Formats: sequence, structure tokens, C-alpha cells
Amino acid sequence: MKQFNTVSYDLLPFAESAVKYFRSKGYTVSIERQELGYPFTPTLKCVRRQTTLVVDLQSKILIDRLRQWVAHCKSCTEDTRISVVLPETTTIRPRHESELRLLGIGCHIATVRSLTQKVTPRDLTISLELPELNNMPKKLRELLGHSYEQFEDSNAIDGFSEACVLLENECKRHLKKGVDSGRIKFISGRGPCTYTKSQINNRTMGQLIKVFGQIQNKNSIDNGLYQALERINPDRVSVSHERSRVRVARRLSKNATHNMWVIVQALKSIP
Repeated sequence: MKQFNTVSYDLLPFAESAVKYFRSKGYTVSIERQELGYPFTPTLKCVRRQTTLVVDLQSKILIDRLRQWVAHCKSCTEDTRISVVLPETTTIRPRHESELRLLGIGCHIATVRSLTQKVTPRDLTISLELPELNNMPKKLRELLGHSYEQFEDSNAIDGFSEACVLLENECKRHLKKGVDSGRIKFISGRGPCTYTKSQINNRTMGQLIKVFGQIQNKNSIDNGLYQALERINPDRVSVSHERSRVRVARRLSKNATHNMWVIVQALKSIP
């Protein structure tokens, strides 16, 4: 194994353990690879498909150093992440762990044998500025809470997919309520038409768009939901059928945050 030049003697066993760990996860690992633009020499540079993970071995959390790594990662164009590796003897204060999560920095705890992931590193090239959950009504917090947790755990595509299901269900509830009250009536190219509750329940998102398009005299809520469904449906379809393709997954991740703003505003509009 290549010699480390920036790792102190007492941390060498943990550095070697980190190399073995990340290689076992399918990464191509480079030791102390310095590149133009790097704020520091990283302990490891790990590459797997389209993802680059910068690994910084520290005896304690050096938050200012990590912040500079975050700024660098945000300037990159491909999936780029940063994780700090700490010896198992290091004490991690709750405020430090919270800050790591807030910044999107991963954290691995090292023994001389292996590593354990404590905080999942996030793709820092993707903005995760979601609408503030704390300020939403209790019902929306309950509906969206798990979806937000998915984003926090770097599962933006799954978080978006889950939110799509929520919006779809709430749109169906809105339609059925309008049909029951007599407010919502439908017209197709052939003239007036009807939908039963069962038919509405069985509609996919793409089919719901057609149903919303057939509403006579749409009010502002109907029209807003119609536009929201049209906006997010292409990515919803891609999640179901194309997410295994690297470039599609990248596009979905980049779109996920904006799509969540669309979904949240649509959900807020439904009485």
C-alpha cells in the first residue's frame, strides 16, 4: 500500500482501515490525491461511477477545515461528497454531529479493522433547500415528515417519489370531495362525462392529469393542482422506469428539490 505523507503515525492504522473499507464498497481509492482547486490534500479520494467521495481523516472534528471542503464540493459539477473519518476513541458532541448533518458532511467511525458510517454524506452539488417543515400545519408535517427524512439521508429520489404518492392521493381526495358536493363536473371532447370514486382511485398520475383537464369551470385550486401534476409527472415516470440509468438518476436528483417546492405548494392549497 502507498505510504501516507499527511497522516500522523498514531492515525495510520485507521487510514489503512479506511482504504480497505471504501474499496470493499466498490470505490476506486487514491491516497492523498492532490488536485487543482482542492483546499487541502485529502486523506483519500474515492470514485465510484459518477460519485466522488473526499475522505478526510481527523483526530477530532475540524469544522472550519470541513466547511472549506463543503464549499469546494458545492462548486463541482458531478456528484461530490465529503466524509470525515474519526478514530473510535474520538468523542463527538451532539452539536458537532448536528452541524455535520446540516452541512451534508458524512462521518465514519474507524477501528483498526473497519469503519462504521454514522452520518451519510450528501451530494453537495445538489441544493436541498426545501420549504421549512416546522412552519407547516400539523397535517402537512405528518404527511411530509418521512419524505423530508429521505432527503436528509441523501435519498432525494425516494423522498420525491414518496411525496408524489402523497400529492396523488390528496388530489384524488380533492376530486372525490368536489364530485360529492356537485361542484366538480367533467366534460370531454365527446361531451359531459362522469367518474366514480373507484375510477378516480384507480387513476395513475398521468391519468389524473387528464381528469383534471376535463374539469368544467376550474377554480384556482383545481388549476394549480392540474399544473403541479403536469410539472412533476415526467420525473415521476422516470423514477418508475429509468432511475437505474446514471444520467437519469442525476437529473432526477437535481430536479427533486424544485419538484418538492411544487408539491408542497400544491398540498398547501388543498382544503
